[in-house]
Amino acid sequence: MSDKCIQGHRYSSNDGTIIIKKIVEKSNRIDYKYEGQTDDQYNDKSMYFDDWEEGNYVDLTGEVPSTFTLTVLTIDDEAGSVIGGGIYPVNSIVQISASPKNGYCFLKWDDDNISNPRDIQVDKDMTFTAYFEEKQKPKFTITVKSNDEAQGSVDGGGMFYVGSVVEISAKPENGYVFKKWNDDSSTNPRNVPVEKDVEYTAYFEKKATAPDDVNITATFGNNSEKWKLLNRLLFQLEESKKMNLIGKTKDLRDKIIELSDQFDSEKKKGIIEKVNSILKTGINSDIFHSR
Repeated sequence: MSDKCIQGHRYSSNDGTIIIKKIVEKSNRIDYKYEGQTDDQYNDKSMYFDDWEEGNYVDLTGEVPSTFTLTVLTIDDEAGSVIGGGIYPVNSIVQISASPKNGYCFLKWDDDNISNPRDIQVDKDMTFTAYFEEKQKPKFTITVKSNDEAQGSVDGGGMFYVGSVVEISAKPENGYVFKKWNDDSSTNPRNVPVEKDVEYTAYFEKKATAPDDVNITATFGNNSEKWKLLNRLLFQLEESKKMNLIGKTKDLRDKIIELSDQFDSEKKKGIIEKVNSILKTGINSDIFHSR
């Protein structure tokens, strides 16, 4: 094939019209450019010529390409997809785009361009690869504190991704027991969801001493001594119930029943009501009278 071409003028190929932007002489050949290419770009294919003619007309030998291939890839199919690739006429303007999948976001193209979508002038065979990255979930702070570090310590605080589940715990010092968290939960340890910044405070209390055995068969000098003993037994009954000391609680209940026989019927009724309120159970007067 031999056709005439002049720098800066149109050249008609079999598949359409292209514009020769610049012709550069290199020994016995010329390298040609298309309109839109930068000064440091040349087509891979150089056209040989016989000689220069006046007016910069030259004879080109060979075929000028009429189409180029635009290849669009994704670095990871699991992260996202791309569209826009294909075979296009020379100097076509084609839009390519990258679509991240759920949990990912578009990062850049392999030429460091961050436009998405972007327009590409197809002036040669090209390949573009889209890069994605995993979205970073927001983080929230879970603060765990002790109401009194002398009574106990805590564990589990920090920064965590939203949607996480974190275990927090409270450890009492000797002589103390965990009582509750500031939201009134008594679960320890406990799992808390990470949905926002939250502060949890652990409260402790002094450990109740296991009640001492009491001998109530002694002779009382007056009613005030009996009331002191009754109050002491009722207090110990309440503490034993809290500590879930089943055997000790039953023994204290029986001692209070025995002691109540030393009071008149009206006072005995009040003692029964007090015991019932502590044990949350139905101890009635028949039980008292059966002792």
